[in-house]
Amino acid sequence: MIQDIKAEFQFDNLYNQIEDAFTVEEKGKNKVTIPRESAPKIAITTNHTVDNQGWSDARRQHLVPIGTYYGSMNRFHGKNVRDILGQWLYLGWDEDQWNDFYNAIIHCLQFYLDRGLSKFDDEVYQDRLMLAATHGNEELLQTLKDFINDVVSNHDGETTRTALNAALNSVELESLNQNWSGNWQTRCFKRVAEAMGYQINAGRREGRWQQKIDGRTEDCFKLTSLHHGLSCNRSSE
Repeated sequence: MIQDIKAEFQFDNLYNQIEDAFTVEEKGKNKVTIPRESAPKIAITTNHTVDNQGWSDARRQHLVPIGTYYGSMNRFHGKNVRDILGQWLYLGWDEDQWNDFYNAIIHCLQFYLDRGLSKFDDEVYQDRLMLAATHGNEELLQTLKDFINDVVSNHDGETTRTALNAALNSVELESLNQNWSGNWQTRCFKRVAEAMGYQINAGRREGRWQQKIDGRTEDCFKLTSLHHGLSCNRSSE
């Protein structure tokens, strides 16, 4: 269990523990290696958005949203915890109350695990991922979402880096084009597309795909929907 991670937590640091055998080494004792099939699972609790925009991250994660019951009751009905329970959470609890609390948590976890891992659609979480992909710039995010939806819906999923740059060359985004360096257009495009559920250039070496267009080499992308098995071609680098 890893609790309350920082906002800059690097999920890829856990790849070895997730994919390989699990090694435990206590001070002054021989290390013990737990084979992969018996290795413990890793659970992370966090209020931050854990990066899962890339396929490598997403396929190693199973996200479980925790409902904000008391927060919703306060927001929509004006009732706080004390109004509902007759007291505040955790304050002045006796042993019986703590036991009831832990038993309820264990019951819920067991109920969930007995039925297997369930998929969910969390639009708020996805919105946070996409906004993070554009460094909090809502205008850029909306422009990229519109561009991606148009390419997939109206152009058989095919586009070029030239088309992407043209879409982002707007008055509203002029300051970004002036101040952001490198291939920021491509990086943001990839991350937003992945957050929208597309795997980019699946199976291609180093994720690159280039074609000759009008006598010049153009970077292209093929997006495969992780949700519906739909495949599209895109380009932009």
